[in-house]
Amino acid sequence: MIREYFSNDILTSLIIFSILLIFVLKKINSQKFYENFSFNKKNLITKLSNNDYLSFRSINVVYLLIFVINTSILFTIFKNDKFNSQDFLKFATLLTLFILLKLFLEKFIGWLFNFKKKCDNYLIIKFKYFGTIGLYILMLNIVCIYSSGYNYELVYISLIISLLCLIISYFTIFFSFKNIIYKNWFYFILYLCTLEIIPYYYIISRFLKV
Repeated sequence: MIREYFSNDILTSLIIFSILLIFVLKKINSQKFYENFSFNKKNLITKLSNNDYLSFRSINVVYLLIFVINTSILFTIFKNDKFNSQDFLKFATLLTLFILLKLFLEKFIGWLFNFKKKCDNYLIIKFKYFGTIGLYILMLNIVCIYSSGYNYELVYISLIISLLCLIISYFTIFFSFKNIIYKNWFYFILYLCTLEIIPYYYIISRFLKV
């Protein structure tokens, strides 16, 4: 099958824009870039385990933008076997709203139950993992889009790899809270179901219906 599915100027522009953002991020702070590119965030996890304060920088928003753009591209291609700008905008809008609503809800819960610092640290490191996953999805998108022909299996594998990276990142973060989780199993399971599993199930099902 000829790769005419991906001969789309908007798609190419989005990929180039993502790559340019990466070059800018690397130019601004190369050390932070390599730290974000690495999936091993031992120093951050150590700080999280010790309940140290983690600082949030505006540059993390740019990494999150790369995540939103490339995740939306991957889901668009997976669903339609081609890139469609209208579906991309729907995916990107839905994913952005999902992330923002989840962010505000979790911050509200942290404020409500008086563990704002732990909640903020949790959200910051989660955003950093989103940024890392976004970089990997960009590379997977490039392989899928500019391969010699459309390969549905490759797109499917890319989606599975992305989901596995997301799951591994959550397990890594939760492990750093193991002392708190051991003492509050019921509340942790309640949180996991209501604020993680159900929302992600909803967003993925919505993606497939768009």
